[in-house]
Amino acid sequence: MSNSVEDLPFDMSGAWYHPFLGYMYVWHSCLEVTITNGGVMHHLVLDGEFLCDDYDNSGVPIQFTGKVEEPFPDEAEKGAKQVVVFRYPNGDELARRFIDADGNLNFFRDNLFGQW
Repeated sequence: MSNSVEDLPFDMSGAWYHPFLGYMYVWHSCLEVTITNGGVMHHLVLDGEFLCDDYDNSGVPIQFTGKVEEPFPDEAEKGAKQVVVFRYPNGDELARRFIDADGNLNFFRDNLFGQW
C-alpha cells in the first residue's frame, strides 16, 4: 500500500473557523482524528470502516465513516493533495475536508449545511 492515499503526509490539526459552527479544533494523528467546537467531541479512525455514532447539528443521531481519498479536480485546483471524506453507512457523502493551497482547512462541500 505504499501508493495508498492514506500513506501520504496529511494533517488537518489546528483551530479552524467554520462558517456555520464557529471555531472548530482538530487533532489529527495518523488515521485518527478528533474534532470539537467546544461542545461535543467527535473521534474516529479514517479507515472507511470505523463507524462513528454521533449527532447532527440539531441533535439527531447519525452514523458516519471517514476516509482519506484523492481530491476531485476542483479540490485539487484549490491545492488539495488528499481529502478526508465523511460518508453515511449507505455510502452517501456527508462532508469533504482538505487543506487548501493557503494552508487552511477547506469546508467546500458539506451536506449538513447544503453546501454541495
